[in-house]
Amino acid sequence: MLFRLGARAASLFFVLLSVTFLVNGLLYLVPGDPVDSLVGQSVSEEMRRELREEMGLDKPFLKQYLHFLERLVHGDLGRSLITRRPVAESLLERFPRTMLLAFAAVLFAVAVGVLAGMVTALVPGTLVDRGVMVLAVLGVSLPVFVVALGLRYCFAERWPLFPPAGYGGAAFLILPALTLGSRSAAYLARVTRTTLLEILNENFIRTARAKGRSRWGALVVHALPNAAAPLISVILLDLAMYLNGSVITESIFAWPGLGRYALTAIFQRDLPAIQGVVLVTAATYILVMNLADLLRFWLDPRIRREGSR
Repeated sequence: MLFRLGARAASLFFVLLSVTFLVNGLLYLVPGDPVDSLVGQSVSEEMRRELREEMGLDKPFLKQYLHFLERLVHGDLGRSLITRRPVAESLLERFPRTMLLAFAAVLFAVAVGVLAGMVTALVPGTLVDRGVMVLAVLGVSLPVFVVALGLRYCFAERWPLFPPAGYGGAAFLILPALTLGSRSAAYLARVTRTTLLEILNENFIRTARAKGRSRWGALVVHALPNAAAPLISVILLDLAMYLNGSVITESIFAWPGLGRYALTAIFQRDLPAIQGVVLVTAATYILVMNLADLLRFWLDPRIRREGSR
């Protein structure tokens, strides 16, 4: 187990190092001058040259990259070209907001999706099962912006139950969390149903039923724990994507999170901000997916047996 953790940590380090190199290389090759985003075309060429020297843009790529790594070791992601504010400070301010939205969306998805999958697994082929699966297909198929605009129109404009946009109390969280969580809930319902239907045909479920367990009791006590590994993988995958910021959802609901910050940085060609966002999102995604693998290794004895060979 310790060897596995050490190998994971080493792999994680090299992947993140590769991400930093790739991001810096792509931004270096992007056509255009970042100084234009800062001062436009209204200043003299001499001042533009001084700004390039000040920001280190006149140096070769390798020197720029090594300087970036040196600053990164000290937690310095540079300053925004537009606001002149430290990028790390902006990310630390916005990441908790995205985290709040992500956890709210996942909580909704788990509550609705797993419960729907459990119910339909008990009544396969019935009208309830077909109705829930039709809704699940619609939930997976509809684009995020359609769901967001539909929820905003219905519950913020037609029937003003929640604020249409912004950031504040719990009421501002409801609509964006439902938007993100609806797609995950639909997919999770299908995965839960499929996984449970396979497990419910196993011999140990028949044994539990023969000992007097009700269908619901056998499902909750015996089947659901055995379905935990694939469900946790799906849940953590969704969480990783949401923690990286949902650009569309955050833009429609004016949620000041990581996704909206990334979109603004791209439009303004704010290279330090783009570097910081990509690095944080890549690190978050890799960490969460490694956590998912470790949890599956711990929960599923079959994976543990294969890993010990």
